[in-house]
Amino acid sequence: MPSTKNETCLTKDQFGREYTYYKYEGNGSNQGLAKELKFIDLGVKAKIRTPREMVDITKRLKRIGVRCPQIVEYGDNYSIEQFMVGDTINQVRPQFFEQIAENVLHDVVKAHLNGVIMGNRWWGSQLVNQKNRTVSFIDFNVGYEGKYQNELEIAEILNALTWERGFEEVVFLAERFIGMLTTNKVGMYGYNIGLVQSILDKHIRYWSDPQSILGSLIKVLNKTRSEN
Repeated sequence: MPSTKNETCLTKDQFGREYTYYKYEGNGSNQGLAKELKFIDLGVKAKIRTPREMVDITKRLKRIGVRCPQIVEYGDNYSIEQFMVGDTINQVRPQFFEQIAENVLHDVVKAHLNGVIMGNRWWGSQLVNQKNRTVSFIDFNVGYEGKYQNELEIAEILNALTWERGFEEVVFLAERFIGMLTTNKVGMYGYNIGLVQSILDKHIRYWSDPQSILGSLIKVLNKTRSEN
């Protein structure tokens, strides 16, 4: 998750419940992320969300059943939200990966079907309870502006989920993602899978990453898409 130059700290109420306090220092865009988005070249720009926009995102996600922190208080330049506990998705144990990855994909696609873009996603922006396989989404302070936000966000999720995973897990993820898109409801939404593959390829080139996992994901996406 790129730095937004906001002050963040933990606080507790009189009952010992923990909350995350954000102090916002202006509404601009992150230079590092802006550089990456320029390289990806979708016409999408990063935007630091206001506290009010953060509240709107969380309300819309909760309305459709996607887990996220409750914002208990906010003002013009701060917000206080429920502190979420869990492991990041790169810490998911192999025996739980398939179920948790499927739950992540399901919730992101559900959000897109309901017109909600969570914003910049990386492995630290999703927390999981490995005991009951539930997923909570956090960090909505960096949003996007422009076309193809859905393809960008789903590519980021696929990238994050495959971070340092094995080839069999990558195959499962690609097949499950394409399988979701072949259902009538999701298929009507119309992700541009070729564009998703292109974004993943640009991730490899931007980060000068010789790892074969993302390349394998692209190939499996293409193969699975051709067979459906």
